[in-house]
Amino acid sequence: MALLDVLEYEGGNDILVYRAPQTDFNTHSTLVVRESQEAIFFRDGKMLDIFGPGRYVLHTGNIPLLSKLINLPSGGVSPFQCEVYFVNRALALNHKWGTSSQARVYDHTYDLILTIGANGTMGIRIADPRKVLLSIVGTEPQLTAEQCLEYFRENISMKVKEYIAQAMRQPDMDFMVLDTQLTEFSQKVKELLNEEFADVGVEIYNFLINNIHVPEEQYEAVMVMQQKRHYQRQKEFDMRGDLQLQMLKSQGDRATLKVDAEGEAERRKIQAVTDAEIANMQIDLDARRVERMGDAAAHARQVQGYNWADEQQADVAKTYAASGTPQNNPASFLAQAPMAMAFGDMLRDNIEPVMTPNYSNPGINFGNGFGVGQAQTSPFAMPEVPGAMDGVEPLADPATPAPETSDPLQPRQPAQTPPAPEPTCPMCGTKVPMTAKFCPMCGTKIQQEPVVCQCGHIFAANEKFCPECGSPKAK
Repeated sequence: MALLDVLEYEGGNDILVYRAPQTDFNTHSTLVVRESQEAIFFRDGKMLDIFGPGRYVLHTGNIPLLSKLINLPSGGVSPFQCEVYFVNRALALNHKWGTSSQARVYDHTYDLILTIGANGTMGIRIADPRKVLLSIVGTEPQLTAEQCLEYFRENISMKVKEYIAQAMRQPDMDFMVLDTQLTEFSQKVKELLNEEFADVGVEIYNFLINNIHVPEEQYEAVMVMQQKRHYQRQKEFDMRGDLQLQMLKSQGDRATLKVDAEGEAERRKIQAVTDAEIANMQIDLDARRVERMGDAAAHARQVQGYNWADEQQADVAKTYAASGTPQNNPASFLAQAPMAMAFGDMLRDNIEPVMTPNYSNPGINFGNGFGVGQAQTSPFAMPEVPGAMDGVEPLADPATPAPETSDPLQPRQPAQTPPAPEPTCPMCGTKVPMTAKFCPMCGTKIQQEPVVCQCGHIFAANEKFCPECGSPKAK
């Protein structure tokens, strides 16, 4: 067989390992290794020298292991025999895979046993050429990507079914949501497969689970259960909505009743306060009306020349005289008149010490006149002494406004503010001068400006509440 001058391989990415048919070379032969390739020399079943991408002229310097094994001379052209494998380390993509059988899993959501299968695509590449040549290729002239996948197809199917079964064991997982987990499932299965593929020098790249499926009859059963679950959830949602609506309505009714009760209580409270104020005002008005009527009657008596004592004495005299039957015996009635006058004077002398000056004024006509010590010639005659009407108030002019105190509708004047008490120490109680800033006995700071209550009372230093109205002392 003729010696080969140039050794190279131009194949597609589907060929992972290719063995060159030529076995006879010399030390002047040229080796061409392309990008993503490696060239490995074998002799007597032993892996010797490895070449990466580049162009090489073979000689004893770059094939040291081979030269030592066959004792090649260092000078001149030396023929030799060996096997050369070209390893393609590029990616082999878009290779389909699928589970050889379906996994039986239990769906907790629908209470069904399902048979689930899966399929998808994947890519592979050679990570360690030595392990691939020793564990997979052997004496085969080449290794394609499909042959490599066929070698691992059962492992792929087993790992996919195992992981899906484990995922379906979770209580919150059901078949209808498996498609939402495809990316996570693909990544997890890829990690499991790479642990096994690493032992033979192959790496899985871009592993994808495209579809997880069940038989048609099981899918229909799942859809029926899904509709039942949807109806049940809708029914529970409606019941919860009704209960919530009733609860809200009950809370609203209670709130309305509470507001009505509080409003009624407040209304009654305001009405009671208003009624009390109106009653107090009416009492004041009645008292002032009686007082003014009394003042008017007293003034009228003064103008007419008698007072309340004269009126009582006259009534007593009339009653006494009436008992003598003056119609039948006028002489007896006239004889008893002095006795009636004396009885009136006796009544006045006994009642006067216990009556107030307003009701114990001496009689004008019965006993005493307007002028002290002046006797009247007639018990009912008007006094003629000049100045006898001194002290009698004239009738009020209608054009002149009445005094403020006589109007029952005018507010009462507030009490006059009492003088400020002498300050005392709040700590020890010692009286201190008005200008003192600190207590001379204990050194406590004295408040200079007096605190005045709303009713006008000036608080002492040791007072916390007003003794007049009970209001708290302002800080």
